[in-house]
Amino acid sequence: MDLLVVLQTHSLGDSQHYLKMHDMKRYCGADKPEVMRRCTASLIESLNEAKETVKDLNIRLKIFDDHSDEQSLQYLKTNILNARFEVDLEHLHTRGIMPSILKCYEYGKEHGKDWVYFVQDDYLYESNAIRDMVLAANEFSWNTNKPASIYPFNDPYKYIAENTVIKSHIVRSQKRHWKTHIHTASCFLTHKMILDKEWDLFEKMGKDKVHGEMEKDSINRLFYERGYYLFVPIPSLALHMQYSTEEDPLYDWRSLWDKYGQSDEIKIDKSQNTVLNVGAGKSTIENSIFVDGLTNLKEYRLDIDKKNNPDICLDVNDLTAIEDDSFNAVYCSHMVEHLDFFKVIPTIKNFLRITKANGEVRIIVPNIKSIAYEIFSGNLLNPVYDSAGGPISPIDILYGHRASVIRGSEFMRHKTGITKESFTQMLTEAGIDNFEIKEVGFDLVVQLLKNVQTQAKMAA
Repeated sequence: MDLLVVLQTHSLGDSQHYLKMHDMKRYCGADKPEVMRRCTASLIESLNEAKETVKDLNIRLKIFDDHSDEQSLQYLKTNILNARFEVDLEHLHTRGIMPSILKCYEYGKEHGKDWVYFVQDDYLYESNAIRDMVLAANEFSWNTNKPASIYPFNDPYKYIAENTVIKSHIVRSQKRHWKTHIHTASCFLTHKMILDKEWDLFEKMGKDKVHGEMEKDSINRLFYERGYYLFVPIPSLALHMQYSTEEDPLYDWRSLWDKYGQSDEIKIDKSQNTVLNVGAGKSTIENSIFVDGLTNLKEYRLDIDKKNNPDICLDVNDLTAIEDDSFNAVYCSHMVEHLDFFKVIPTIKNFLRITKANGEVRIIVPNIKSIAYEIFSGNLLNPVYDSAGGPISPIDILYGHRASVIRGSEFMRHKTGITKESFTQMLTEAGIDNFEIKEVGFDLVVQLLKNVQTQAKMAA
């Protein structure tokens, strides 16, 4: 099953500008660039979850950007690094929301295969949103014997008096209720068959001028005139981060909004030779020689646990607060195994992003293969080596240091395992080719160099 997601981005304005509604403020209190940053981050996370949980789902993301400012584009590219699927960013020559919408529709018609999701950059997603939308759309299409469409936002406007006279049916799917409706915005999931057969309505929408009835006069005719079903989740799977009229009083939007918040931008003096020690805990780097023989680098310790008094307190899953090309080297010892498997490569891409050209990323991670014989022979509990934190047994290498977890350190649980062969495959498939992996004792020592070619790939 193929899902093509076509995202329209523009950091400098929105349709309300064309509707002369300049005095209205978004209910989240943020400007459009911040809305765009958080919403695109939530979309990519939701797409990642769908890829991991929906069997045989192929995801492609096409982004059409309409002249966003440089900082917003940089945030967008940083968010893209977290994607575990094909992504292509194209900069539009045309300007304006309707030409952008038409371009999205044309691309969906030409390149879609099964499901096509047209997205705008001010929808904020639950992590399970895309998964539930795709599975529900398949179920509803099967049950009604025709392709269904999904609008992910249970818009409170649809509950005002004039809209409640619209006949709706309530059904269940994916552990939630859904209602049928006849009103969608341009952000909705539909099927390639509908695009092909009813292209005139999509084309009419894209060629129209911005006005309050533009969807009603075009794409909404799919549902009140041409017999297709539109389903809306209760509660919402995505929120439209627009104005007070779209704030749902029954939904705790703040917690979802805050999830994608960002720490204040961290500035590193790039004139210095520096190394970032990721997941440092209480340790420091001792006598490490990095690329080009650099030693005595100024060390910045990064950790998620404030109790370790780090120089930079951040979750490694979100390094957007750190500028590109900030450090000569990034050092990461026994941290990668604490990430979910599907977050390993996006994290490494971010390590490379914040590393200067011709710099180095060095990763030390347990080698699961090294304890295979111990496990095969039945030894899970007897120590195989001593560490600063105490003796380490095979079960600690697999699942995390038991003594630390018992003391309440949930950060010490392990979530993935890696071998030299699997790491080589992961890096190669991600297009990262300038690396060396060595098996040293019970560990893998991985060296990645950010040369000119890697720099160009990161900037693409």
